[in-house]
Amino acid sequence: MMKNRTENKSIHTGQNIAKQKSGSDGMILPMTPGARESAAFFPKKDSKQIYKIVPVPTVRLWGTQRLAGLLHLEQKNQPYGEVILASAMDSLGNGGTSIDGQPFSEFYSEHRKDLFGLESEIFPLRVNLIDTSQPLSVQVHPDRRITEQFGLKQGVNEFWFVLEAEKDSTIEIGHKAKDIEQISKAIQDGSLEEFLQYVPVAVGDYFFLRPGTLHAIGKGILVYELTYNIDMTYRIYDYNRINEVTNSKRELHIDNALSVLSFPQEYSINSLPITYEDSQLNETVLIDEQDVFTVKRWKVKDGAIINVDSFYLCTVIEGDGWLNGEFVCQYDTWLIPLTCKEIYVKGEMTLIAATYR
Repeated sequence: MMKNRTENKSIHTGQNIAKQKSGSDGMILPMTPGARESAAFFPKKDSKQIYKIVPVPTVRLWGTQRLAGLLHLEQKNQPYGEVILASAMDSLGNGGTSIDGQPFSEFYSEHRKDLFGLESEIFPLRVNLIDTSQPLSVQVHPDRRITEQFGLKQGVNEFWFVLEAEKDSTIEIGHKAKDIEQISKAIQDGSLEEFLQYVPVAVGDYFFLRPGTLHAIGKGILVYELTYNIDMTYRIYDYNRINEVTNSKRELHIDNALSVLSFPQEYSINSLPITYEDSQLNETVLIDEQDVFTVKRWKVKDGAIINVDSFYLCTVIEGDGWLNGEFVCQYDTWLIPLTCKEIYVKGEMTLIAATYR
């Protein structure tokens, strides 16, 4: 499990993990018996069904036309800044993304125990692709004091995995203010940027942000984002930009943001994740925390059988091939249900798999 933390345990980071092979906490381990093995790569006749999730594209002022091409969307010239790959949020309309011919929210309500193994009446996870032509607003998500009233007992955690980035791309993560008085004064006198921490990013970097962490995705970055099915974001700074549509500045939520902001938030990298591998499969456990989420990266060289003991939202981030006999391509997201037990993978590709336990 990754243990990259700041002093207040609000920020976990791992950079260039594709290039990292060892470390004090990040280890390459042999495959555990019965857990992962390479073999014949096509599914048995009785292998369980997997389900393709139909995404929801969203136009944003800071979007680009890249996502339209990558996901083969019908409206090619739209500045899509976000594509929701998996969500049951009703605010998206029609119960979120769709799966098996019905809204995800309805599908989950019907199958939350047999296919997901969850007790929660609301599906907890949301998977997005975010593409930026300019920096996003500096923001923070609330902790459990706020979210418990909405049935989310752990606050809003967030995970980013960098898929594409320009040479000078950065993210804002954490701050250098020593206390709430110092950051409040900086907001009032316009010096907040002096306290923001900008970190250069490259493809393969990942970041785990706990509730209360100040953060913003910079320009020129394509990000896989995993978070929760609750839209609760407090903007603290937006670079004094004017919305061209409304001809006004975007609304900020200063009081709410300050009420949940944590101190200190110094950025650091301390260790590497744990990786298991054999000749055909490399599995990296990026995050694994109960009641938060589990995120794994699977790199398949030609084909493999992956044993699983939970449901997974599985997104192809590189390559194409087959999962349990279903053809999959880049940025497809599939539900691997709890009943599956084994995933038969054929083809050279990289996948990010997310679950909740």
